[in-house]
Amino acid sequence: MIMVALVASYITMVFFNNVTDYSTNLNYIQHVMTMDALPQDSPHHWRSIQTPLLHHTAYLFIIILQLLSSALCWKGFLQFLRHTDRESVISARQTSNLGLVLAFGIWFGGFFVIGGEWFLAWQTPWGALASASRIMIAVGLTLIFINLPDDY
Repeated sequence: MIMVALVASYITMVFFNNVTDYSTNLNYIQHVMTMDALPQDSPHHWRSIQTPLLHHTAYLFIIILQLLSSALCWKGFLQFLRHTDRESVISARQTSNLGLVLAFGIWFGGFFVIGGEWFLAWQTPWGALASASRIMIAVGLTLIFINLPDDY
């Protein structure tokens, strides 16, 4: 239960920072999507997206997913606090699972699959894969922990 609250806190802070300091991570998104840090002779530049409107759209989509993930994790945590019977624990797990799986999707799907592999960010200083790895580990461990059977 506390693990869900910690993940929710983290995602909430990431969301808050992205909203209050919009330009910092927009800069990151722009560098990744334009693939401007790849060697000029890379045969993969055709994958780049140079349209600023699409950079903003992608970033806003990420921020909305972070808000949704955070809200689901907080709701699941509050449900855990109020659990009174087996059904309420199951409901808390389900809600938490939705938020945690969404978070995993943001950082694995967004950072590793799309950013890291499609836009080849792993080849650049803009990769951020180490940070995404830490988040995925925390989220993954939380998913495992809250879904352990109650009767061992």
